[in-house]
Amino acid sequence: ASYSTITLNNEDIFFKDWDKKKSEDPIVLIHSGKMENYRKGQIVFLNIIKKLLNRGRNVEAIIIGDGSKRSEFIRLAEKLDILSNVEFTGWLSGFEEVKKVLRRGDIFVFPTVGEGLPRTIIEAMANGLVCVSSPVDGVLELIDTNLLADYNDIDKFVNIIENLIDNPKLMKKISEDNVIKAQSYTEDKLQIRRRKFYTNLFNVSTLK
Repeated sequence: ASYSTITLNNEDIFFKDWDKKKSEDPIVLIHSGKMENYRKGQIVFLNIIKKLLNRGRNVEAIIIGDGSKRSEFIRLAEKLDILSNVEFTGWLSGFEEVKKVLRRGDIFVFPTVGEGLPRTIIEAMANGLVCVSSPVDGVLELIDTNLLADYNDIDKFVNIIENLIDNPKLMKKISEDNVIKAQSYTEDKLQIRRRKFYTNLFNVSTLK
């Protein structure tokens, strides 16, 4: 059995219009996560942005989230001299606000140390983003292995992202596949799975 705390409705599903993106437009990379510790990989994400910019890639970054480490992450962006390329949104009030930001992005980059079945990735998929992450726990159920890198392997993350940037048709295909996959986690489908699970659990528990 699998469980997710996500509340995803059919109106939350969004197919990104990749044909509107021009070749001169920057690729927007997004990260989302609490900032109380280093588990969600914000430091790795910032270093990925730095390396991509050093390689001449036209990228911008958005970091969603807040917490006690936020000022430290901002200082790191300043130290890396990439603050002008990184937007820190802070805390966003509800999923409607998060959706608005996600739909500005192209690739969701999530070098996390550990997860269950990460709602952040499912939400990113539902909004048409290509997702790149680390091969931990429930992430393996969501993302193909060729889009996975160890959480601290900056070079591999950069290589994966560069391959995506160089192959816009591939990005479009992955984006569409992700939206379809996210549709299996909408609330109406999860409720059916939850009822089936708890019914089976009740039946087993009452056996003599």
